Amino acid sequence: MSKIIKHTDPFIGEIELREVATVAISHWESVKYYIIETEKFKSRGLANGIWEQIEDGEINHLTGDQVQAISRIYDKLTRID
Repeated sequence: MSKIIKHTDPFIGEIELREVATVAISHWESVKYYIIETEKFKSRGLANGIWEQIEDGEINHLTGDQVQAISRIYDKLTRID
């Protein structure tokens, strides 16, 4: 996994993103999730962002609400009761 790509974000400029997960949405479609790998942004507290890349190649930065929703869903799916 650990594939690193370069992306130009409209707010912070060119960054390097490391792939952390690929999620299958359907038989034909998947979404890739990335975190920031650029050292200068990690030290400025921007390392918590998550970006998603859909099949057509478009990369979007997720909002805090979207990240929390994904976290809650993952927690529910993986929790052992």
